[in-house]
Amino acid sequence: MNLAQVRRLVDEAGRRARDLDHELAGRFVAVAGGGSAPLALVALGGYGRGRLAPGSDVDVMVVFAPGDEAAAERAAAAVLYPLWDRGLATGHAGRTVTDCEREVRADLRTLTALLDARPIAGDRGLAAAAGQTARRVAIEDPAGFVRALVASRAERAARAGILSRAQEPDLRDALGGLRDLDLAGWLSGVLPGLPPVPPSERAALEAAADLLWAARCALHGTTGGRSNRLAVDEQASVAEALGLRDVPGWEARDALVREVAAAGRRVALAVDRRLAAASASTSAAELAADLAAASRPWARLRGDRSLVEAAMLALAEGAESGAVLDDDAVERIEGAGRAAGRAAGGGGTGP
Repeated sequence: MNLAQVRRLVDEAGRRARDLDHELAGRFVAVAGGGSAPLALVALGGYGRGRLAPGSDVDVMVVFAPGDEAAAERAAAAVLYPLWDRGLATGHAGRTVTDCEREVRADLRTLTALLDARPIAGDRGLAAAAGQTARRVAIEDPAGFVRALVASRAERAARAGILSRAQEPDLRDALGGLRDLDLAGWLSGVLPGLPPVPPSERAALEAAADLLWAARCALHGTTGGRSNRLAVDEQASVAEALGLRDVPGWEARDALVREVAAAGRRVALAVDRRLAAASASTSAAELAADLAAASRPWARLRGDRSLVEAAMLALAEGAESGAVLDDDAVERIEGAGRAAGRAAGGGGTGP
């Protein structure tokens, strides 16, 4: 892997977001800057985190005070129409601070998008108040927040698979992909008491994140599309864009898939560890039951306390050892949990 090329693509993703900030801020201020209505333009989601791949959605929100809807609509039009004219995929919303709080209570995606909110232009106090609604709602019920993230991760696993095992991996949504890195960031932001990531692990995780981001940017750049699935037909061109070359006995595209899989394992391991730490810092027993019920193969462990406890132990130990918690692991957990139940005189019956 050409690390200089990886770094260049990652830097371009950050520069792409900064350039768009400057463009949107100019348009927003030209319309809203001289008015009496307090307005704020806020970046959300991936744009809020300060990176854009060539095919990324541009998610923005205009925050306004009650009664200033007309001014907010004019400002939003000035920002959005040029983006639409260029064919950019754009998510947008106009909300008061009260609207933000109501929406984040109702929808996890809105909550996590606002956890990544970043002011671009306008009234900074209004932008900050909108962003604070997400963190305030999340920390009101941290166990519920973690449960919701676990459930959303299980849904992604069912839909997009596991990055390290896929021949055509989804670089964003698969377990071990970029969305898992987002999840780790949300956990740290809402639960500041989580143990810090050790420096050696942090460096490896940053390298994995850079590789996945660079691969995503190269995929969008070489295809001109927005898909995050690294299809077989695109792997050779993405490998070339990342500076990989064929060597005797090993094609560049195979090396790319191998490197992406290794990065995915590293990311999934780190997120497993963060979820295990989150379960310990909130309501361990309640979260363990939700982990057991959230997804296959964990669903097989539902209904037996000794198995749930064994599952939580395996989750934590797997994070330390790098073991994959798959169907085989669940079979081992079942055996360990039932043995523990028999030793305690409880029988250890399964679901």
